[in-house]
Amino acid sequence: MLFDIRGKRKRFIQVIYVFLALLLGGGLVLFGIGGDANGGLGDLLGISSNSGSDGSTEFNDEVEAAESRLATDPENPAALLSLARYSYLNGQQSLEVDEEQGTQVVTDEARTDFEASIDAWERYLKANKGQPDASVATLIFRAYTSVAFDSTSPVTIQRRLDGAQDAAAVIAAERPGPTSFLDLASLAYLAGDTKTADKAAKQALAALPDDTGRPALKSQLESAEQQGKQIQKQLKQQAENPDQNALEDPLGTLGGAPADATGTSPPGG
Repeated sequence: MLFDIRGKRKRFIQVIYVFLALLLGGGLVLFGIGGDANGGLGDLLGISSNSGSDGSTEFNDEVEAAESRLATDPENPAALLSLARYSYLNGQQSLEVDEEQGTQVVTDEARTDFEASIDAWERYLKANKGQPDASVATLIFRAYTSVAFDSTSPVTIQRRLDGAQDAAAVIAAERPGPTSFLDLASLAYLAGDTKTADKAAKQALAALPDDTGRPALKSQLESAEQQGKQIQKQLKQQAENPDQNALEDPLGTLGGAPADATGTSPPGG
């Protein structure tokens, strides 16, 4: 199975998520490039100090209120947006920390809430007539990436990568800058949309305030492109041969993420 989370596959998935945290929005902060990182994937594994929930608030009432409105008006954009927002926040509360590995664990409860959040967001996009809400897109971005590889179906994985890319595009349109363009370029590479990725990569480089961070940013973009090629290759192989089990770790040493990176948070966390 392509992304079986047992045994070596579990470690493989951990490597992917640590690599994503290094590769995407958090990388700019880690390398000291810029400060427009709000909403970037640096929050994915708890790099940002404001990521996650402290568990002091529950959002069940908000979820139930949104569901009640949708029961009589199933295409209400405001109710769908509210359901997307608060389902995600409920999921954040259900995340756990693997003390041994030092990484976040998406529990069954969190996964259910994230998937509900994604479903509400996709319904919202169909019902909404204007520009999508960028603040909720930031949350959905994290929801997609939190469950992106938590499937053995290449179709599901591709759909979630596409959804994350679309959310990144909403964020970049609302808050253009090197971090948001890096996030968009990286997700587009992972999703196999090289045209969008190349354009966003150029925008990310052009948005840098100076040349200080250019080498680090170019390195991250190159790593994202390589990673995307490997992920897309595996998705294609799995689609053509669904009985295939043994797949090589596509990450290698890309982006400076060694094999033992799964045991610790990235530098600067």
